[in-house]
Amino acid sequence: MWIWNPPDSISTYNIDKWKKMIAQEMYDNLTEYVSQREIDESDIPKVVTIQNWIANYTRTFKVSASLRALEEAETLRNT
Repeated sequence: MWIWNPPDSISTYNIDKWKKMIAQEMYDNLTEYVSQREIDESDIPKVVTIQNWIANYTRTFKVSASLRALEEAETLRNT
């Protein structure tokens, strides 16, 4: 079974806000892998599942970015 694994440290990735992928686009991209026989169709999750992935990834990224900003502000305040 194919499983999508988000990066361990999302703060190391440069995210282009203009290149957002919606769940349906991700689903469509995964179906292309099926046509190329790289994954099985049964391994593709439902669009709702992909939407949850995106929501969780977004939430995690925002928390990480907020913590990073707080740490930077604290460092600047203490110098």
